[in-house]
Amino acid sequence: MSGWGVYDVIIEIILNIFQGFMVTWYLQKCLGTDREKKDVYITGTVYTFLYLMLQGYFTDFEGVGILIYLGLSLFFSYMMLGGTFIKKLVYNIMLVFVLAFSSVIAGNIVGLVLSKDFMELIKTRNIDYYIAAFVNQIVLMSFLLIIVKMEERTRSFLKDRYIILTLSIPIITIMVCAGVLSIDADNGNNIVYTSVVIIGLVAINIITIILLMMEQNICQKQAENAIQMEMLEHQKQNVDEINKVYLETKKVRHEITKVIDMTQYLIENGQQERAVNYLSEFQKEGKLYRQDNIYSENAIINHILNRKIEYCNNNGLSIKCMVCGELKGVSDYDIHIILENLLDNAIEAALKAVNKRISVDIYSDEQAMVIKISNTTEENVLKNNPEMNTTKKDNSY
Repeated sequence: MSGWGVYDVIIEIILNIFQGFMVTWYLQKCLGTDREKKDVYITGTVYTFLYLMLQGYFTDFEGVGILIYLGLSLFFSYMMLGGTFIKKLVYNIMLVFVLAFSSVIAGNIVGLVLSKDFMELIKTRNIDYYIAAFVNQIVLMSFLLIIVKMEERTRSFLKDRYIILTLSIPIITIMVCAGVLSIDADNGNNIVYTSVVIIGLVAINIITIILLMMEQNICQKQAENAIQMEMLEHQKQNVDEINKVYLETKKVRHEITKVIDMTQYLIENGQQERAVNYLSEFQKEGKLYRQDNIYSENAIINHILNRKIEYCNNNGLSIKCMVCGELKGVSDYDIHIILENLLDNAIEAALKAVNKRISVDIYSDEQAMVIKISNTTEENVLKNNPEMNTTKKDNSY
């Protein structure tokens, strides 16, 4: 940092603060956190800023410095953020890849235009360097936004071993690029050659990410098809169940009609006490029919609720369900994932309670669909966990 002017230091501070905030935002979005977000952002920004300012004294960030930052970033993720170890590793490697190549892309673009070697460009603090630094921040921000959007869309389909194998490509690429950038570029041809190699390596990694997204989309389609097949099988079972319910309902109605006639006869003949006893005996025999199955217009909801109702009845849980309205506007897959998870959580909590009860209300209008699930718990949740943080160790959301 020798030879820096006041303006150089000010610009460097601004760039490092911005970069510290961006990488902290990226990690928090991808990994989540149980802590106060304000504390995470402040800690992450200051943590990254200090490293970026100090590492300039002993190495270039674009070289060994970025690998050191990988270790520091993993430590920050372990201390402040959520997610499994695999997930932390995945998104930190992706971060290092983006940091390395946003700098390399920006530096080589500016270097190619100005016929300057990349390593020469980053060691000299002048207008060329700051143009490259500005372009670097734009490229960095763009890549991080793309990864965050991809993470939100494909969160449920990350396969650990597949992801680790895929991310070995960026790690190897970073090492290769470090070797390429260490080659002296004494003439314009070498600068062009270096730029082409770097751009080619970046293109390979981008294609890898695209293929990963395509593979994940295929996984999602397969999951949706499996749900549809399961739903079709359940619909076949529903046909038999509906016929059975119809016959039982017809039988019960006939029986209730006879009970009403008998009760009316006893009352009309002044035998009120006998009528009361007669109704009590009828009620004790459990002949009043109870319909446990749900038959709404949405086959996915029918399938899920009827399975859960059967499970609750077999495990001593009292469950009441109400479904009404045209349940449209949400994909079958999203309904399946959301409702299944909510009910599983409610059942898990209710099983631990003394009074095991669950209530499910699903309704919709032209603007929204509402899923309201309430359940008893072992302890007072609002008192013991007012922020409603998850108690599961394998999930940070």
